[in-house]
Amino acid sequence: MKKVDIVMLFIVAIVAVVIINLTPVQDFVFSCRSFIQPNVWDDIKDRWEDKSSNFLLRKLQSNNTAYFGIANTILVERKEKRAIPVLLRLTKSWDKQRRISAFIALGELKDKRAIEPLMLIAKEGVKHRDYVNALRALSIMKYEPAFLYVSELAKSDSENRAYAMSMLANYGKPETIPLLEYIAENDSEWDVQENAKEAIEKIKGH
Repeated sequence: MKKVDIVMLFIVAIVAVVIINLTPVQDFVFSCRSFIQPNVWDDIKDRWEDKSSNFLLRKLQSNNTAYFGIANTILVERKEKRAIPVLLRLTKSWDKQRRISAFIALGELKDKRAIEPLMLIAKEGVKHRDYVNALRALSIMKYEPAFLYVSELAKSDSENRAYAMSMLANYGKPETIPLLEYIAENDSEWDVQENAKEAIEKIKGH
């Protein structure tokens, strides 16, 4: 392998770890902001801060991806529960990025109406395209019945197991530290090891 290829692989790995270890709020904003230049995003968001939630709920259903992202971000900041039905519909969108943003927003809003549909996806397991996203939302909510599914993902050889480390950190359970320590020492993938170490630090800091 050429030296430049090794360097590029290293950079990609670093970026992956950074993204996976973002807090749910940071991750949510990161996923939304990727649609638009930062200065344009900030200008529109500043102008919309004083808009009514009804206005933002309409923009949440906009075909304009940037408008959707900005409206979504503000509604989550407001803890606007009226967004829940729209967000639940968006979890079925053909647009992967919208689905991810909707799942994270549902987790942040912590509304009981989201639990049943999220758990249905969790119970479906890897057969569902958004199994990991549903678990992420439930872990943000610290929903206890979903903890078993998160633990199983962490112990698996799934390519998505790195995400389970941050989910375990969301729960903040000290009893998961031995599992995370084992993963940090023994997992075959460097990014999974690093995420496990990061999760241990977060849990110990709770």
